[in-house]
Amino acid sequence: MVDLVLLSEKGSSVTVDNTFKINEVKLVPALENFAKHREKRVSFAANFSVRHLGKTHVCQRCLSCYAVENEREETATARDPENRRRGAIYTDFDGAGIQYIKIFFD
Repeated sequence: MVDLVLLSEKGSSVTVDNTFKINEVKLVPALENFAKHREKRVSFAANFSVRHLGKTHVCQRCLSCYAVENEREETATARDPENRRRGAIYTDFDGAGIQYIKIFFD
C-alpha cells in the first residue's frame, strides 16, 4: 500500500476499488507453522483492486487472524484490529488523495 501512496503523492492518478461485491473481505483458512507446533487459523484478508496507468492490479492484505479452535471467542476480538488496520490504510489514502470507497468488516 505504501507504493500506491507514493505514486499518488508523485502526481499519478490512483483509484482503489474496495467493494464487497467485487473484493469482499474474506475469511481465509490457513495452517500456520509456529516453533514446534502447527495451528489452524482464519485470516481476515482484504482485496483492493488498484487502477493505475490504465491497468488493474489486485493487492491482498491479511489484516488480522484468529485460531480456528477458538473461533467463537476470538472472531470479535480479531475484527477490531482488522478494522483499525483498514482505517490506517484509509488515512494514508486520504493523505495521498487516492480515490476509494471506505468499507469496514462488520
